[in-house]
Amino acid sequence: MRRRRSLTCAVGLLLALTACGAEDGADVDPIATYDVFGRPFEPAPALPVQAVLDDPDRYAGGAVMVEGILQDECAQENCWMMMRTDTARLLIRMPGFDAPDVLAGQRAVVHGHMRSDEDGYAVEPTGVMVERARP
Repeated sequence: MRRRRSLTCAVGLLLALTACGAEDGADVDPIATYDVFGRPFEPAPALPVQAVLDDPDRYAGGAVMVEGILQDECAQENCWMMMRTDTARLLIRMPGFDAPDVLAGQRAVVHGHMRSDEDGYAVEPTGVMVERARP
């Protein structure tokens, strides 16, 4: 009887410790997985670039947080970046940002003000977070 109780306590302790260890990933700061340019912000909940470009007038003139893959960028450092879908593009104006000019192909979350002009729709970001490549 005593052995059974000891075994039950040991199994219970092992399960409790395992459950505590499973929460370790929840303590990871999501910003730590990004390179931040401009002001840092929480990267979620961001709208997929497709959702923003499906109804751009809904977001134009206001704050927006959009995520997508950076497709193109200006040949000059800190000029602009582009997120695209099959049918549309979203310009991300980058003047004044200290961002490298090798970000194309990486997933990014952009927080800023969206507007419409002669070039189409553009975001003037207050912050850009580019997901770091995983080793």
